[in-house]
Amino acid sequence: MHIELASRRWTDEEFFAVREEVLSQWATGREVALDEAIAYCRKIPPEKNSYLMIKKKREQGEIALDVAIGRGTLDETIEEITAMTGDLEPDEWSLFTDPYTRKCRFDQAQVGMDRSQKEGRSMLSGFPLVNYGVKGTRKLFEASNGPLYLNASDEDPRLQLEIALASGFSRSFSQTLHDLTQHSKDYPLDRRIQNCQYEDRLVSYYTEQGVPILMGLGGNLTGWNMPSYKNTLSVLQV
Repeated sequence: MHIELASRRWTDEEFFAVREEVLSQWATGREVALDEAIAYCRKIPPEKNSYLMIKKKREQGEIALDVAIGRGTLDETIEEITAMTGDLEPDEWSLFTDPYTRKCRFDQAQVGMDRSQKEGRSMLSGFPLVNYGVKGTRKLFEASNGPLYLNASDEDPRLQLEIALASGFSRSFSQTLHDLTQHSKDYPLDRRIQNCQYEDRLVSYYTEQGVPILMGLGGNLTGWNMPSYKNTLSVLQV
C-alpha cells in the first residue's frame, strides 16, 4: 500500500494495512496479536516499564543506569542478565539485535542462531529477536528484574519493534537520519521516514491503550563526528 509522505497522523486503516505487510516479513510475526500483547503488558509491574522507571528516577533526582546485552542464543543472553545481580544489577537492559536481524536478513540470522546453539558459543554479535519471536523474547524479558529496551538501529526495525513491544519491552529509538548516516547510505530517505512513522504510530497505539512506551532520539553517531554535526542531525530528526 502506498502512503504519501506527510507530517500527519496515520489513519487506523493505513496503519493496519501496512501492519499486515510488516508481520508477514517472517513467520514469527504471526505470533503478534495486539490485544493479547497489550493485555500482557498491562500486567507488568511499574518498575519494569522504562517510561515509569525513568520518570520516577527524575522525580527523585537520580539517573538510570543501563547495560547493553545481546548474544546469539536465548540462554546466553539470559546468562548476561543473571550474571549481574544485587548491587551490580542495572536499572535497565539495552538489547542489541544482531547485524543480520538489523538488515531484515532473518534467514541468515537463523543460520547464525542454529550454529550458536550447535557449537555452544555465540556466532552472532547480537540477539536474533525476530527469529525467537514473542515466545522466546518474553522468556528473556521475564528473566530480568528491570525494563528491557530495543536497540535496533537500521533501515527497517518495524518487525523487531512489534515483537519487542509484544514481549514486554517499553523503550526504543526513533532515528531516521541517525540510522542512515551510520549504517544505510543507500537506503531511500522517504522509506526510512515512513518506517519511522510506523514505529511511532505503533508506540502511540500501545500508549493510548494504557501501556506507556518511551521513544528516545539517537544522537551519538560515531566517535569522530563533530558535536555541531551531531546537534544539527538531532534537531532535524526532532
